[in-house]
Amino acid sequence: MRPNPRWFAVAATACLVTGCGRIPTSPSAVQSSSPAPSGATTTCEFVETGTAARPVRLPSPTGVETSGTVTYLLEMTNGPVRLTLDRVKAPCTVHSFESLADQGFFTRTRCPRLVDKTIFILQCGDPTGTGTGGPGYTFADETDGTESYVSGVVAMASSGPNTNGSQFFLV
Repeated sequence: MRPNPRWFAVAATACLVTGCGRIPTSPSAVQSSSPAPSGATTTCEFVETGTAARPVRLPSPTGVETSGTVTYLLEMTNGPVRLTLDRVKAPCTVHSFESLADQGFFTRTRCPRLVDKTIFILQCGDPTGTGTGGPGYTFADETDGTESYVSGVVAMASSGPNTNGSQFFLV
């Protein structure tokens, strides 16, 4: 999978990554959430698309929270990276990430791609470590194309419209 002009934002904040690394433990190991005060939910569609890089269940399509944030700590080689995922901006994306993290999909995975010219990104989320593995399902884009991919943003890597899976990148 490769990032393309239609990258899809997951969050507004993350710490800047200082180098390529590993995720030696599941990101769900250090998770905290802000409550969803409104209790508002939505429905997401997760479409099976082949074989998962690791066995996982599809995320529940119903009752997906649409408010609040969730924070994950990625244990990287050069130190921890905190991700704050915003359910308001991308509820289905955040729900998918939570489901995969809770199932250990990201445990002991390599980040197979580091780009350090023009745009600086570290791509992670593929248990095969090749940049080609995913969860065996896709889901729709949740952005409108006006997003900025500035330092600190976390976004989905995809291979085209509505092909989000497990791979994400840190700017």
